[in-house]
Amino acid sequence: MGKMERAIRVLIGAAMCISISGCNSGSQGTGTTNPSSSHFAYVANCASNNVSMYTINTTTGDLTSTSTISAGPVNPPFGTGPQSVTADPSGKFAYVANSVGSVFMYTINASTGDLTSTGTIAAGTSPIAVVVDPSGMFAYV
Repeated sequence: MGKMERAIRVLIGAAMCISISGCNSGSQGTGTTNPSSSHFAYVANCASNNVSMYTINTTTGDLTSTSTISAGPVNPPFGTGPQSVTADPSGKFAYVANSVGSVFMYTINASTGDLTSTGTIAAGTSPIAVVVDPSGMFAYV
């Protein structure tokens, strides 16, 4: 199995809240992303209302948990947390669709993969996903 295939399998496992190589995502993982040409991966955790951050071992594809970051309001109603996480094509920005009606925006640290919040934007009723066009100029919710 190639390292990218292994990383994808590990991401799928993390999204399903399965412990793999000692990496646990938060509660009720719902969506994952791996910015292109990146050594980082992210899992949106709906029930724990955060995003888990991982580094990817470029040799084995294994994930190492680095931290989590809030991705929603404090004490949201069950099932109304982050639904998905998407990175832009440059790997500099990440967007989390949160079913409370907003998209959380982050910058991605190129060295560590850590996410830093840059704010939120209203996104209608119960957004599920964000898609960024290949140019990185437009995001669709």
